[in-house]
Amino acid sequence: MLDFRSKKLQWDGFMSGEYGMHLIGSWYTGLLTNEKDFPKDWKWGVTQIPTDGKGTNNFGVTFTHAVNKQSTHPKEALEYVKFKAENSAKIVGIIPALADTTAQKDSIKQIAEISDGSVTVDELSKAFFDNKLGYVQEKNMGPAAAEYSNIILQESERYLIGTSSLDDTIKAIKNKADAAILKEINNKSDPSR
Repeated sequence: MLDFRSKKLQWDGFMSGEYGMHLIGSWYTGLLTNEKDFPKDWKWGVTQIPTDGKGTNNFGVTFTHAVNKQSTHPKEALEYVKFKAENSAKIVGIIPALADTTAQKDSIKQIAEISDGSVTVDELSKAFFDNKLGYVQEKNMGPAAAEYSNIILQESERYLIGTSSLDDTIKAIKNKADAAILKEINNKSDPSR
């Protein structure tokens, strides 16, 4: 991560062979199995996130699709949203964020099949699901989410380059994020601002 941040490497640099390991989410399987846009003459693999095993360590992104209440064609829009929610992960070769374990197992099988021998179903299962690491939302949510996301990035970079200790980094993130949240809450409660 230090090399990735300090050298300002491209988010898809792993796919072009610029570096040999990258901490990334399950959505990256869509790139790894996309030979048209990312041809490669090498095998790839996955493993669980390195961790001390305490707490909630796997992270991911959940999102929703919606139909605007002013939509001219709400029924058709809803049908599209349902199709997208049910099929987009399968179409791009990633693991769906569904509570349906059958759909997730089917997607893992599909990814393994189109990986050209790079990974097995068992390896994907162990990396993404069967690792007892728990799950936490990757994206910050709530008041001032964008601001404290930036605070986390800025402060963690100081830690990564060695100019701040882990304890100081955590303290700085907490203090600055708390201040950003308080400011946002105060702004919303005072309509004159």
